[in-house]
Amino acid sequence: MRVSSRFILILLLVLALMAAPLVLSGWVLFLLTVAGAKALAVLGVVLLLRAKLLTFGHALYYAAGAYAAGLGVKYLSLHNGFALIGIAFAAGLTVSALLGLLVIRYRGVYSALLNLAFSMVLYGILLKFYTVTGGTDGLAFPAPTFGAIGPVDISLRVQLYELTLILGSLLFYLTYRFFGSPAGYALFAIRDNEVRVAYMGI
Repeated sequence: MRVSSRFILILLLVLALMAAPLVLSGWVLFLLTVAGAKALAVLGVVLLLRAKLLTFGHALYYAAGAYAAGLGVKYLSLHNGFALIGIAFAAGLTVSALLGLLVIRYRGVYSALLNLAFSMVLYGILLKFYTVTGGTDGLAFPAPTFGAIGPVDISLRVQLYELTLILGSLLFYLTYRFFGSPAGYALFAIRDNEVRVAYMGI
């Protein structure tokens, strides 16, 4: 199988980023971790823009996952980071699937504003239920553990950086593969002429 030069360059970049904790200080790793997490949020917006769908309330789905993981630590005493990631993924997926049933019927600015409205409803709920969610102060709980990512004495900051890099690389690759699939090309078609795509039965 022929490997493209672009794939080799991306692989070398990921390997160089994996070695970054050896030469970079802790605060730089923290900034890179936050940047990687925000890149995942932007990736979700890019997926929607592929079909010419706007969203102003995209943080709603990430907040649902984050609070589900935080409440899992606080009330279920879960400290395994991988289990918390699974809970966050399931919560975000459930909320997006349920709200998607309502939002999918609208297009353009109507879809974007409806997303924003649901996002503001969740924001209000998070503020009002202070005893459960912590309000604007957020949830306070001990840091999760990630088992055997790297050496035993590796710091949590490095673990989070490596985990963000691995998950980010995986999701970017899956998105790239999705864009090259028939479903990805269908999103292009929806963006160009939604009525024609509907008549085709897609």
